[in-house]
Amino acid sequence: MAHVLQEPDFGLNPTIEDVDETAYGHMREEAVKEGLGVGEAVSQAFTLWLQANLSYNAVTRRRSRRAASRMDETRRKVGSLGNRLPRRL
Repeated sequence: MAHVLQEPDFGLNPTIEDVDETAYGHMREEAVKEGLGVGEAVSQAFTLWLQANLSYNAVTRRRSRRAASRMDETRRKVGSLGNRLPRRL
């Protein structure tokens, strides 16, 4: 897994280890085709990844809250009936 050795800061160029060579080569080729530097292309990739990840997490949290709300409602309904249900032997 890749990890950053330096914290990015304005004016610094962070060093990233363990980058897949094939992926880097493809990124570089596509950046050249688009007239971008590798740094700019990688920055765009980081931004897109973050947007997708944050969006996915927001949707997942929203779905989890809805599911929990439905389960709570079901528990309330079943709880009021639970005492009247026959017990199994």
